[in-house]
Amino acid sequence: MRKWAAAAIMMGVLGLACSATDDGAVTGDTSEALGNGYDHKFWLDSHFPGSTAYKWADGSTWYDSDLPWSTGSIVRLPTDSKYIGDVYSTVYCTDGTTKKMRSPEFSATVGGVTRKFLFNHLETFYLGSVPTGTWFNGGTVIGLTGGGTCITGYPTHSSGPHFCNEVDGEDPYTFWEKHGSSYTSSCTHNQGTSGAANPACPCGDNVQCGTVCCPSGDFCGPMGKCCDPNVCSMGCPC
Repeated sequence: MRKWAAAAIMMGVLGLACSATDDGAVTGDTSEALGNGYDHKFWLDSHFPGSTAYKWADGSTWYDSDLPWSTGSIVRLPTDSKYIGDVYSTVYCTDGTTKKMRSPEFSATVGGVTRKFLFNHLETFYLGSVPTGTWFNGGTVIGLTGGGTCITGYPTHSSGPHFCNEVDGEDPYTFWEKHGSSYTSSCTHNQGTSGAANPACPCGDNVQCGTVCCPSGDFCGPMGKCCDPNVCSMGCPC
């Protein structure tokens, strides 16, 4: 467990648990005007190594790592990832009511290894109304951190605001460290609904051809130039 973590709470059904109380600053990337916290590559954070293992009801073992990030910090996908669905966990609120905490689940391939992973305790989601199986570009903002409210896990599964990543079958740090230090993407997938710039896809929803962002609707032709599909077919050397 982290030095700032309280005793872990094992969830009866899923085995998800993250707890943190330190809301101190983390040095990272420049924060955008989205949320109130940090915009940081979580897998490069010095607090990220190490994790706690939890057994799920299906017999699988998941490992979670926490970071002491303030509420509203930006959560981005390190690389192109497939949205699998949502895991919902019951939270027993301090006022005697109950709520369901939503944790989006993805899968990604890093260093030739494909694993499932979750982001727990998000207070805001930017996935949009998409079906399971939808791919998102690496660098996409998928949500903002929480952890200090009932709907984001407090007090049953969280002891305060923080970031939490959980990976199936491997320590999150050892899984993500193979990825390298930059966001990576093919830039051919969903960008989410946040409207925030994606450092891996500077052209947004438009095609990038070399170092040039093509006009909307164009494709990158065989000669490495932007091509208007109304003028040039895929086979012509535009």
